[in-house]
Amino acid sequence: MSKSSYKYEGDPEDLVRTASVPRGSPLFANPARVRGDWYALGKSHQLKSGSVSSFFVGSKKIALWRGSDGGLIAQDPACPHTGADLSQGQVIGNSLRCSFHHWRFDRRGRCIEAPTCELPPDRRLRCYQTEERWGLMWVFLGRTFRALPDGHESLTKVILTPARSIRAHPHVVIGNGFDISHLGPVHRMELLGEVSCEQDHEHGLTLKYEAQFTQRYKRVLTGSTGKGLSVTFMSDGGSFALLTVTKPFLFQTVFTARPKTTGGTDTQLAFLLPPGRPDRWIRAMLALTFLLADDKKILDTIEFSPGWVPSDAVLRKFSRVVNSE
Repeated sequence: MSKSSYKYEGDPEDLVRTASVPRGSPLFANPARVRGDWYALGKSHQLKSGSVSSFFVGSKKIALWRGSDGGLIAQDPACPHTGADLSQGQVIGNSLRCSFHHWRFDRRGRCIEAPTCELPPDRRLRCYQTEERWGLMWVFLGRTFRALPDGHESLTKVILTPARSIRAHPHVVIGNGFDISHLGPVHRMELLGEVSCEQDHEHGLTLKYEAQFTQRYKRVLTGSTGKGLSVTFMSDGGSFALLTVTKPFLFQTVFTARPKTTGGTDTQLAFLLPPGRPDRWIRAMLALTFLLADDKKILDTIEFSPGWVPSDAVLRKFSRVVNSE
C-alpha cells in the first residue's frame, strides 16, 4: 500500500489548529470550530505536479500545491504581503509564487523572493503536515503531531467510493459508528455477546463487538451466514475512523469526514481489501452499502441535540474524547 508524506520542518508554533471561537466552547458537533485532526481533501490524482488549488475544512481555507518533485504542500492561502490568495498563484519548481506581486514562498513557508525588495522580507506562511495514503490527500491541522493510523499490511487492494455530502456534522457521522443502540432498529442487526470500548490514546476510541444481520438475504449476500460479523471500529479525533471486520473475512474501511463551509459533511470511503479476491470485494462493499444506505436517511435529516440515557454510554464517551482536545 503506497503512501507518502511531507513533514513540516519549520517552527512548530506555525503548525496551529485554527478556531474562530474561544477554546472553552465545546468541540463536539460544533460547526463554528475545527478540531486539530487529519482531514481527507480529495483524491491524489486530482492535483498534478506543478499545480495549486484551494480546499476548505469548515471555514478554514488551505492552499494545497504540488511541487516539481511531486511533494504535497499545505499552507495558509493569504500572502503575508497584502493578503492575496495564493491558491490563485503559480507553482515555480518547489515554490509557490503569488500572482499579485510575485512574492515567492518555499515549502517551509519562507519568503525566498520579493521583486520589489532588496532582500526577501522575513515573512512566513503557516504550513500543515500532509500525507498521501489510500489514494487520498490528507492534511493535519493539530498542534501536536500524531501519525495517521495504518491499515492492515495484507490489505493491498484499495477501492475508493465517490465523494458524497451528508447534512449531519462530521462528529455525528463518525459518532454513528459508536451508537450501538441503533444497530437493531436501523440495521436489523443483533449483538452477539459482550461489547467493549476502550480509549487507546488521547484522541481515539476502539469499539469491539460481534453481530449478525437478522434478515437472511443480507446474511447470504455478505457471506456472514452461520458466522456473524466480528467488528472493530476505531476513531482518531472526530473526523477519521477505521472499521475492521475480521469475520467472516478480513477487510477494512476508512471513513473520512470533512466539515463543509455551508455545514454538513463531505465524506468518502476507502475499502482496504485482500488482493485477488473480487468475490470478497463485492461482499465487503455490499455489507457497508446496506449499513450506509440506512444511516444516510437519518443523518441527512437529524437535528442533533443529545438527551443522553445509559444506553448511549459508548457514543457519549466518543463525544467526551472529541471535546477533550
